[in-house]
Amino acid sequence: MDLSGITTPMQLIGVANDQTSGWFFLGIIIMLFFIFLLTLLNHGFEKALFTSAFVSFILSLLFTYAGLVDWMWVLMFFGILMFSIIYIMTSQPE
Repeated sequence: MDLSGITTPMQLIGVANDQTSGWFFLGIIIMLFFIFLLTLLNHGFEKALFTSAFVSFILSLLFTYAGLVDWMWVLMFFGILMFSIIYIMTSQPE
């Protein structure tokens, strides 16, 4: 990775995106997903999964509009979010 000639933050983002094809930014999203999941587990698995999926979904949506990650990853986090909603709705006692 050639970092010579980088003078602005946008150039740094561009080099990371060009050299790694968006995997760098996807790694950031996935790490945040697991950080939120592990941090919030003491509040319950359902809340932790929903919160981490929601934050990752919104972040991947923003990164997709910026052109940093692919739409496939937005759909993956949307699927996890829908799974967590269905899990919460079906696991609660009446």
